[in-house]
Amino acid sequence: MKKLITLILAASLTNVSAAFLDDVGFSQLQMIHGVGLADGSGVLPTLVEARVNVGEMLDVWAPDPTNADISDVTFIDKTPIPAPLAGLYSPHATSTAIRMAGTSGSMTPGVASVEVYDATDWLINFLQVDSMPEPLASASRIANHSWVGDFGQAPTSDPDLNIDALQRVDWLVERDEFVQVVGNTNGSPIKPLLANAYNVIAVGRTDGSHSTGSLDLDANYVADRANPHLVAPLGSSSSATAVATSAATLLIDTAHQKPSLSLEPDRTPRHAAAQSIRSAETSEVIKALLMAGADRSTQNPTAANITDYRQGAVNQTQNGLDTRFGAGQLNINTSYEILIAGEQNSLEDGGGSVLWSGFDYDPEFGGADSSNDVANYLFSTAATAARLTVALVWNLSVDDGGAFDPDPILHNLDLELWMIDGPTETMISGSFSAIDNTENLWTNLDPDSNFALRVVNGGGTDFNWDYGLAWQLQAVPLPAALPMMAFALAGLGMLRFRQVVY
Repeated sequence: MKKLITLILAASLTNVSAAFLDDVGFSQLQMIHGVGLADGSGVLPTLVEARVNVGEMLDVWAPDPTNADISDVTFIDKTPIPAPLAGLYSPHATSTAIRMAGTSGSMTPGVASVEVYDATDWLINFLQVDSMPEPLASASRIANHSWVGDFGQAPTSDPDLNIDALQRVDWLVERDEFVQVVGNTNGSPIKPLLANAYNVIAVGRTDGSHSTGSLDLDANYVADRANPHLVAPLGSSSSATAVATSAATLLIDTAHQKPSLSLEPDRTPRHAAAQSIRSAETSEVIKALLMAGADRSTQNPTAANITDYRQGAVNQTQNGLDTRFGAGQLNINTSYEILIAGEQNSLEDGGGSVLWSGFDYDPEFGGADSSNDVANYLFSTAATAARLTVALVWNLSVDDGGAFDPDPILHNLDLELWMIDGPTETMISGSFSAIDNTENLWTNLDPDSNFALRVVNGGGTDFNWDYGLAWQLQAVPLPAALPMMAFALAGLGMLRFRQVVY
């Protein structure tokens, strides 16, 4: 069957400025943690690129290995390069690679090797779209997709290839912890691939000039889901995506190098060449770290700023994000601080009181098979007001049953915040989307008070699933405190309070 694929990428210059590294917190991170800071040397990234024409019908996708910023990187051609294309390179792929692994243009200059695919080859021969086998296994831990696209409409007797591709991407992230960072369209309507997937990290631009939301593709991939998940202060979604990939690579490398950050046993990947995976570097935790660490208000010297986060109902998603900016602008310094605070268990898993920042990976949640269906994280504020930012992330389940015959299931998790005053508990905020696989809080808290952050099975049916949770609490002067943020409720227009008295 002929497969029609439309792939689009954003123009991106090879002359790369690194000024954005100040805006996304990397310069601050270097100043504080420069000695011994992870540099990506322990991670093998993948670069998936759409083809660009360089004249005479020559379409290329590989980065230029002679560029000074990436000359120390070994590019592994996973898509074979035909002889007529030898020595011809893509300017777009080159600039993307610089932001992923460049000596001065990225946060991870220690990356030694990058696997490179042509996007069509990756879809057809790695994901194996429209065939029975499962996607291939890879030793890579993270992939960058600075392209958008779609399969042309197949005959009615054939499967929907866009949905097949999305299911395979979601399966790949969940099954192999293979993190996928994907871009949104620059200023144009959203394309099905790949930002409509659940388990990816979708990235836009701080100026908001990108597609938002999701398409209504079938009963599982529905419209009105929150997208993007975060933004970066660059002039194209391609560049912003590559910067987010570098940030995620730094976090993965840090989490793997520091086993003391993780409490859960290591996971074993499918691919024998891949390293064991610690709970701090799972796809859910990495995504939660990036989202919980993002800036909801920015002061970029040379780029657009976020000044009205979630102001106005039209800008509020059902899961506590902003329709334009997701969780806000990437801040690698804050995400790193949340990571190195370490994993902290819920009360139900033997923990309880948590620090003002940290994360947790719960491998068995939902109430089935003796797993807990409520998880409490207890903390108290000090003598001044504090601002709480939380991201709860879990993956869409795509159980393929062997040969790729997917049965997607979106478990329903809720995120609640309760104030505790002796025997009285009052729910003061929450996030309750029924269509997203993240829930988020961004709210101010009273001083000298006790709280419980609570993850809840919100679906009424027991399951056994895993999630990642990341949080940070920052002291704010009382005059600068924002009003308490309203609930993120699907279909409800009022706040919901209740008291439990023992």
